[in-house]
Amino acid sequence: MIKSLVIFLILVAPLSFGFGQILSLPVQEHDKVRGFKIGSFRLVPLLGVQGGWDSNIFRLAKSESPKSAGMILPEGGLKLHNPDGGKVFFSLSGIVNYRHYFSNNKAIKHMDNVGAIAAVRLKLFPHGHFGLNLEDTYKRTIEPHNYSISSTLNRHENSAMLRLNIRPGGRSLVFELFYANLLERYDSFSNGNLLSHKAGAVIRWDFLPKTSLLIEANVDFMRYSNNNALKGNVDSMPLIVRAGLVGYITPKLILDLRIGFSKGFYKSGPDYTTVIGRASIGYSFTPTTILEVGYRRFLDDSYYSNYYSDHRAYLMFKQQLWNKMDIDLGVAYNYLMYAGYTPTAASGYKVSQTDRRDHLL
Repeated sequence: MIKSLVIFLILVAPLSFGFGQILSLPVQEHDKVRGFKIGSFRLVPLLGVQGGWDSNIFRLAKSESPKSAGMILPEGGLKLHNPDGGKVFFSLSGIVNYRHYFSNNKAIKHMDNVGAIAAVRLKLFPHGHFGLNLEDTYKRTIEPHNYSISSTLNRHENSAMLRLNIRPGGRSLVFELFYANLLERYDSFSNGNLLSHKAGAVIRWDFLPKTSLLIEANVDFMRYSNNNALKGNVDSMPLIVRAGLVGYITPKLILDLRIGFSKGFYKSGPDYTTVIGRASIGYSFTPTTILEVGYRRFLDDSYYSNYYSDHRAYLMFKQQLWNKMDIDLGVAYNYLMYAGYTPTAASGYKVSQTDRRDHLL
């Protein structure tokens, strides 16, 4: 059983941070006046810092003397976009960050490294009967290794997406089709190298101006470069189908309620057929002060067993100051349950994942 405590304080202007499930509440971005005007475009400097403390960096069992340290991640970059684009919106951004741990432990100090994010987005006819979105995002991700492997999980990621929106008639009914491609290449953990093709559809009915009913489905064809059941890297085809309600119940209260079904379709080994869902409620005290609480259950691929199930509960507070700086305070608890996997000597892994349970705060 693994226990880990991670605490973050983020000051962002106007970079974004979250636990992956924060609702899109109406924080005032003021995109039309931020930065420097260059013709019909604006060039916006981005500056932020994340700080935190991790009680168990390598996710060791309690009996194995977990290592802890403080962390700081300053980041900065530029964003070029045309907020008054009308029928064509374009955005190009780049961010560089540096993760530093405050520790004299050599293994922890070895985790210090540089990360980066670069993104380009193009939206055509966003308010018309037909709309087309093109996106491409590159990430240089810095992540410590897990106790089960000796390699770091530092990697290069590139994701590309094509999204078609169709709004017939009065535009209260929206059909969305999308395709996404994900490529991951690790510095030293070659078993994690992945190519993914995801396709899906969403049907949304905006029965109120800011409230929608939706049905969504997607399937993800995941292929590992080193497809090897001995090492827990097995190709799969996760399927997700779910329905829900998203939107404002009152001018200040917003809900995100979704429930659905998921199946892994793994080529070999453990598989899952289960219920997934999320329930989030957010309250906007003012346009720049937001509180949100929520729960989410989902399943995802694991580095060293077919998959894990994640139960996540969280609380998030967001405050914007002077229309330029965001302060995000959040806490989340994750309970991870891994698919059974007992490594052989040939796998190179050290620890069995059978009955493994992680508690992350």
